[in-house]
Amino acid sequence: MLYGKVPVALFSCALLIGCEQAPGKIQVEEEVPAPMRAFLDELEGHWYDPQDSIAVFHERWERMNDTTLNGICYVLSGLDTVVVDRMSIHAQANSLSYRVRSTSRSQNASTTLALKHSTADTALFEATGEGPLRQVIYTRRAPARWQVNMRWEGLEHNNTYAHALEPVITNAP
Repeated sequence: MLYGKVPVALFSCALLIGCEQAPGKIQVEEEVPAPMRAFLDELEGHWYDPQDSIAVFHERWERMNDTTLNGICYVLSGLDTVVVDRMSIHAQANSLSYRVRSTSRSQNASTTLALKHSTADTALFEATGEGPLRQVIYTRRAPARWQVNMRWEGLEHNNTYAHALEPVITNAP
């Protein structure tokens, strides 16, 4: 009689031991506020700065889930890719974090920036620790248009870059 009940009892114990939460409690991810979700929604896509005639700056952002965008930033000079940075923006509760890993600058460095100020049209990120990227500011200039300013330190010399981003239009059939 006990034979059929032992596996069920062992499975139930293993299930209870393996759960971090008490039975009946479901862990729910914190809701991301609407303005932050809107920022992620609007930034998603492929952007470029058409105004630079020497090198063309690109940012491409893809949605990974409800709270995260992963991106790549690259600069094209003729047919050469001269700079590549990997980026991510992650939303949680009332904050955004911005991570960038430079893979082709003079140093292979990673920087984390935290949202310091935001309005309906602006998101200001500042570095929380070491790394060459010190500040990033996204400003909505118009629907489907962004201004991005980046301040780098500790490379060959300190630089601030400003890019007027427009969406890349593809002629897909």
